[in-house]
Amino acid sequence: MEKQRREIEAAPPMKKTKVLHVVSSMEYGGVQTWLVDLIKEARPGGIQMDILTYSDRKYPLAEKAKAYGSRVFVCTNHRHPWALYRTLRHINRTSGPYTVVHAHNMAQNGMVLWCAEPLGIPIRISHSHNDTPVPRSKPLRRLYHSLMRFFIFRFGTHLLAGSSAAGERLYGKGFLTHRACRVLPCGRDFLSLANDALGVQDTRHALGIPEDAKVIGHIGRFSHEKNHTFLLDMAAPLLKNHPDFWLILVGDGPLKVQMEAKAKRLGIASKTLFTGARNEASRLLREVIDVLVFPSHSEGLGLVPLEAQSAGKPCLLSTAIPSEVDVVPDLIARLPLEAGIKAWQDALTHLLSSPPALSQDAARLKVAHSVFSIERSFSSLRTIYEEAPPRSS
Repeated sequence: MEKQRREIEAAPPMKKTKVLHVVSSMEYGGVQTWLVDLIKEARPGGIQMDILTYSDRKYPLAEKAKAYGSRVFVCTNHRHPWALYRTLRHINRTSGPYTVVHAHNMAQNGMVLWCAEPLGIPIRISHSHNDTPVPRSKPLRRLYHSLMRFFIFRFGTHLLAGSSAAGERLYGKGFLTHRACRVLPCGRDFLSLANDALGVQDTRHALGIPEDAKVIGHIGRFSHEKNHTFLLDMAAPLLKNHPDFWLILVGDGPLKVQMEAKAKRLGIASKTLFTGARNEASRLLREVIDVLVFPSHSEGLGLVPLEAQSAGKPCLLSTAIPSEVDVVPDLIARLPLEAGIKAWQDALTHLLSSPPALSQDAARLKVAHSVFSIERSFSSLRTIYEEAPPRSS
């Protein structure tokens, strides 16, 4: 026994797997909230996950990641290859060496993987999270995307996508035939999301919404692809004709001020809440929002509809949102945007007047045991992080 003990003490410590995630910012968003859940899930497993972001703004999610043991680095000059390379080299020397660089910035992933390859980081991952098409009217931008796609395939060891649509957007049609490509959706810790409840009455009272109101909700960044313009045009007549209907829009982004002005023009500002980015979006889904409406032009996957289903709330989604999110079909209604405002209004009114399809507990268990659980998401990634690269660069 004494000999075995001395041998164990003399053995070199196990090398810790270190992963550097590269994201544009740590503002509230689907990828960022997933990363925080992932960092929390990885802590007991001996995997160190750090973050490189392109924004030096202070975001609450960055602080939460730090609280779980992650280090957060910044490179605001990321568009210049030499600046990005030097930053990655410095981080790798002082806080690494990293086993994995995992990039989440669509086409810009190519630049990250290109810079990571000469640093000897063996596993270089590109992860596609949205399906917004490249504008055909901008040839230089299309040329840039073509070059970055070449870099992704040349220097990436694993090419992941949150959904089939997101994979086709970045890697091209038929991408799954390439041996480095696979679909690996983001997940959430849906079971723990239920632990921060305050109660319907308290939460609605704090927001100034009547307890018995019927609330239409949307959670997401104010950007073109989320299609807030359609949502406001569709909701305005309903809010005017139904005294108990309210609208809550959670999030921030470049079009927020424009949408606030539009709500005033439509005469619904008094019954429309713009909350800004909130860290308790899951609570708002459970205790405030009655129906989630997502009229997106495009969506890589859509973690918010998954959170809504885990809260037992019906979802009215555009057909542009990948069908992979339909985990609880009884809670999903879909319409193409081409169906028009009247069809969306009718569908929304029906959902608001219908009894719950199933309880919150039953819905939460269905989503928590799906492929979108944080446990499955982390398990799949851990297999990649700890294996040998599938091919040389």
